[in-house]
Amino acid sequence: ESEYPEKLLGEINERWSKVGNDDLLLNSIIEDRYNEGAYEVKKVMYYMKLTDGVSYKKLTDEKGLELFIDFYKKANSLENNTLDYFQTYYDNWSVNRSTFMKFKVFEDYITVDIYRNTLNAPDQYSIVKTIQLNNGNCL
Repeated sequence: ESEYPEKLLGEINERWSKVGNDDLLLNSIIEDRYNEGAYEVKKVMYYMKLTDGVSYKKLTDEKGLELFIDFYKKANSLENNTLDYFQTYYDNWSVNRSTFMKFKVFEDYITVDIYRNTLNAPDQYSIVKTIQLNNGNCL
């Protein structure tokens, strides 16, 4: 599951409200959330164009956390007017297609169903091919 800017902002706000919006705990809450999924958070920072072109794959955790804190503070200061700020993410992010296989083992053969999603419906998969194996050979 991808981390979207709205989701990250909402999670931090929810956690912060549980501690009475104590300013002394905010950075700790942000850091804890960052550490739970640094790679995904860095992807959001990258697609928000906050990394100065440094790929999320090469962004250090120290810099990633710094950007996440800055992202949160700016987004939170915008209150309900985050649409333009978050639009940068959606302008640069795209769904990756994915594939999975389902193996069915029978007494004398195996079938492999290959599923693929589409960019139009990334959460829906359909069978694109079925292969039957017999004693390790493709039929």
